[in-house]
Amino acid sequence: MQSVSSDKHQPRRTTNLSVETARPASNNPTTNTPSVLFVGNLSYFCEESQLHSLFDEYCYVQHVRIHRNEAKTRSLQFGFITVSSPGEAKKMESMLNNHLFMGRKLR
Repeated sequence: MQSVSSDKHQPRRTTNLSVETARPASNNPTTNTPSVLFVGNLSYFCEESQLHSLFDEYCYVQHVRIHRNEAKTRSLQFGFITVSSPGEAKKMESMLNNHLFMGRKLR
């Protein structure tokens, strides 16, 4: 994930396989809150099913979305993976950061 600052003098910071926790639907603290992983540096030809299979080996994957160009012909080289909990997301972040997938290192 890239965080962009409004101050042009500060460099952009990038984080590899970053984790964002979705807001719970209720204020109930016992609710299992899903987390979203940003995955960058994907192959142009990566399919959602391939990315799902890779992450599904390590934890339960709820949803995978790869962003594509307007013609839907190739990946924009990033996507999002929704997993069941923040703990699962942190586990994926540590296990698959810089993992070689389809000839490219995931970030």
